[in-house]
Amino acid sequence: GILLFSLLAWPIGALTRRMLRAPVRRARGHRVWRALTRVGIGSALVGLTGWIVAISFAVRLQDLADTELRVLQGVQLIGVLALVPAVAWIVDSVRTRIPRWRIAARVAVVLSLGVVAWFSFAFTLIAPSVSY
Repeated sequence: GILLFSLLAWPIGALTRRMLRAPVRRARGHRVWRALTRVGIGSALVGLTGWIVAISFAVRLQDLADTELRVLQGVQLIGVLALVPAVAWIVDSVRTRIPRWRIAARVAVVLSLGVVAWFSFAFTLIAPSVSY
C-alpha cells in the first residue's frame, strides 16, 4: 500500500502543483536519489504483480518460459536494490533539514522496500534457479 501510494503521489502532486501554478521547491542533490527510488518502487510493484501471475500459472499447471521468470527476477532485483538510493535519500534529507513528516514518509518507503526484499529472499524469488 505504501509503495503504491508513494508512486501515485508523484504524478498527482505534479498535476496539483501545475493546476495551482505553485512553484516547485526541491533541492538539486535529491534528484538522483528520488528518481532511482521511484524506479525501484515501480520495479518492486511490477515484480510482485508478475510473481502473483506466475504463481497463478503454476497453480493451474501451466508452464512459464525460463526467460519470463528471469525477467521477473531481474525486475524484482531492481526493486530490492532500490533500498540503497532510498536510504541515501533519507540521509540527504536529514542533512538538508526538511520537515519531519517527509522524512517519516521516506522511512516508511524504506521499510516497505525492506519488506519486499525480505519477501524476495525468503521465498527465493531471486535465486539462480528458476524451477518451482
